[in-house]
Amino acid sequence: MNDIILVVTVGSILGMFAGLVPGIGIFASLIMIYPFLLTLTPMETIFLYIALACATQYFGSVTAIYFGVPGESSSLPAVIEGHALYGQGRAHEAIVFSSIGSFLGSFIGVAFFCLLAFMLSGFFPTSLQQFIALAVIGFASTILIKNSIRAKILMFVIPLLIAHLGMPGMSVIPQFNFGFDFVKYGIHYFPFILGLICAKQIMFADTVIPSNAQKNKANPLDFLRYKLSFIRGSVVGGFGGMVPGLTTMASSNFSYSLEKRMSENHHDKSMRCLVSAETANNVGSITQLVPLLLFGLPITASETVLYNVVQSKGWLPGSDNFWNVLSIGWPVLLVANLMMLLLSWRYAWTLTKVIPKNGTMFKTMMLVICACLSYYVGDLIAKEGLKFLIIFLLCLPFAAMSKNTNYMPLAFWLVIGENLLDNFYRLIFQLY
Repeated sequence: MNDIILVVTVGSILGMFAGLVPGIGIFASLIMIYPFLLTLTPMETIFLYIALACATQYFGSVTAIYFGVPGESSSLPAVIEGHALYGQGRAHEAIVFSSIGSFLGSFIGVAFFCLLAFMLSGFFPTSLQQFIALAVIGFASTILIKNSIRAKILMFVIPLLIAHLGMPGMSVIPQFNFGFDFVKYGIHYFPFILGLICAKQIMFADTVIPSNAQKNKANPLDFLRYKLSFIRGSVVGGFGGMVPGLTTMASSNFSYSLEKRMSENHHDKSMRCLVSAETANNVGSITQLVPLLLFGLPITASETVLYNVVQSKGWLPGSDNFWNVLSIGWPVLLVANLMMLLLSWRYAWTLTKVIPKNGTMFKTMMLVICACLSYYVGDLIAKEGLKFLIIFLLCLPFAAMSKNTNYMPLAFWLVIGENLLDNFYRLIFQLY
């Protein structure tokens, strides 16, 4: 239990940083602690991820409300409505009510979690069903995420071509190295993800413009005025969290759109929309884990990395492991969520001091860290540190030239593609 508490604490602190600093987010944070993940047990890795995801949702809204800059991709409604409330002198009230919505939403998320697990506990997909489901999730996330048609095709084709690189005979997948030692043992997904996603998020992170703190009082009981908004956000978040490739972004934006329509003529529309969106955000961050923990079906890029790490250590999805995670972790996660609530409530403005004021220096420092990390991870897992570093550096120009391209589908196919191809070729060999 002490180890679980430690990793939840680490995940919560990292989530605070990921939420507060624009351009970091859940996925980049997870990739940047990849070496640490390799030292954890599967259970510890899962709890760290849950704590990271929950904490990021709390503090992404703080940056959005105070500065009008999304700390996380799902914080866009908080940028629109939360920063509008800041302009009205209600920033602290907005942070308190969005934090309460997130806190209570985490319990709704766990309730959804348990209900779905109970309803689906008698079902576990066969290898063929899992293969089909993963393929559907991959295609759904590729199609749903806004990219050009050409980009969508390339994000599917390139990872599958990379999966065919390597030494013949090492896999049922036909592999080729064309006589080049560089691709003799295949190419790992890590430097691509680090260079095309993490580095790109850092390069194009918004610059925070300092604003003034607001000390207006907020009565937590006033949250009851927004109970219907909270309920609607909970329901939308529960289901929206399971939309492949979008999850919390879908939860937050669907809920925001619904609440905006429902509150069109209400005098306090901004607060109602904010509470609904932030509640949906946190509920979705919990329910997005249901397909992964029950059936081994990751539905986001960050979950594919998580699944790859825990699967490599022998962890298997299923109802037994699911209830094991829940029974051990819910008290710890309750305390972690309570801490996030209190910190965001009482010290939100103080915590924004961690946001770097010199954006250029910070970005340069983070890119150097990423370069060092690519070498370290390559040397750690395959004794190919220089190869990983070269791939990372080659990815940087593409990242710099593609500001409006979302590489998350590429990450999904890079991590899951080889496993899908392996199952595909096994199926072909069985048929013929």
